[in-house]
Amino acid sequence: MIQRSSPLRVTASTPNASIKPVGTMAYIQGQQIDVNSITHRIIVRWRDGLDQFYVIRRDIPLPDGSTRQELYRIHRVSEMDGRRRFLTIDAELEKQSI
Repeated sequence: MIQRSSPLRVTASTPNASIKPVGTMAYIQGQQIDVNSITHRIIVRWRDGLDQFYVIRRDIPLPDGSTRQELYRIHRVSEMDGRRRFLTIDAELEKQSI
């Protein structure tokens, strides 16, 4: 679920996404240039107006019936392959809760 991170939280939608941790080299390079650490790369279908003022919420159902929630802070959004079909999002895992 993609939400705008402001006092007014607006739910954009619940798209399918590929969420993968970045490699060690990308993480270390982010630390060297003194930016907030990018921990995950997320790929979603193209959508207009997605910027660093949004967070991505991932709800993961657990075997005991509870749900784990992860929040990812968006740092950078880029177009994949120049065809306006997919977006690559560099994000930081901000919070995990059960």
